[in-house]
Order: sequence, then C-alpha cells, then structure tokens
Amino acid sequence: MLKMADDKADFKVGGKLIKDLRVKDLKEELERRGLPKTGSKTQLVTRLRSQLQLEKLQAQPAPDQLPDLNEGADTDNEFVKQYLEQRQLLFKAQKEARRKLEEEERLGQSQGQGT
Repeated sequence: MLKMADDKADFKVGGKLIKDLRVKDLKEELERRGLPKTGSKTQLVTRLRSQLQLEKLQAQPAPDQLPDLNEGADTDNEFVKQYLEQRQLLFKAQKEARRKLEEEERLGQSQGQGT
C-alpha cells in the first residue's frame, strides 16, 4: 500500500518510508513496477520515489479543462507557439475520446439493464 508520509515529503510502502526500506525491498518494489533494480540504495530510493510520484499524479482525475498554456508564455517564439497548439489539440482529442468512451459505457450499461 502506498501512502504519503505526513511528516516528510516522502512516500511509504508497506507502512515504511521508502528511505527506510532495505535494498532487497526496494528492488522488489522496483521489479513490481518494471523498473531497473541496479544502482546504489540512494539511486533505488530516488527511482522508486519518482515512480510513486508519477503513479500518484496518474491516479488523480483528469481535469475537464486544460489550463491556458499560452498565458505568460513567450508567444514570439514560433516553436513554443507550435508546441502549445499541439498540446491543446492533443488535450481536446483525449477529452473527446474519454467522452465517447463514457457514452459507450453508459449505453452498454443501459442496454444490459434492458435485457
């Protein structure tokens, strides 16, 4: 089980701070996540902490609206403009795909209840 420690900005695995885990336990957690198990204890802790932070972010619900990425950006830079436009388009496509999937799931559930 994964938890954020209240007293420190560190993660807990199995009730222990990851920095307090044995190297063997760190390697097991990394292997479970398909990550490399080589390196010093400090490297293992850093790798696991980064992965746990990523998992935490991915577990958060996606926002309904992408923040305005152009706000405060150096819009004179053509590369930045293109990048931000691509990110906006990608977000819109993902949002539409999610909406369609949710609609299909609702239809499937309503059809399943009707039979």
